[in-house]
Amino acid sequence: MKLSAPLGSRALRGCNPESSVYKADESPDGDCVAETKINESPAMRELTDLLFGVVRASYQPSSGRHLSEVGIGIRESDDGQVHIEVELRGVWDVTALRDEIPNEVAGYEVRLLQPSPSP
Repeated sequence: MKLSAPLGSRALRGCNPESSVYKADESPDGDCVAETKINESPAMRELTDLLFGVVRASYQPSSGRHLSEVGIGIRESDDGQVHIEVELRGVWDVTALRDEIPNEVAGYEVRLLQPSPSP
């Protein structure tokens, strides 16, 4: 797609944001609607605070690195169901976190992905 005007200082973020060069009048995709609802939810802010707290706690001053990472994504599966995926890398015991991570945020299921082993 060619832009009708230079992007300038505007950022391209999210699904069809208000500041986008092209604004569709029809309904946005389900995951775009969900993204807005989820991101505005106080429960999502609590979830991100919890997860980023885990990452901050993994900081190792000696190496200047964090030993864990977190990924949060809003996905629409093949059957049209929107859900939130949470992946923690570098955290081997997620048992305690499973009790703290909600089963749903803003009416959308939260799926904790199995941590992938380090190479």
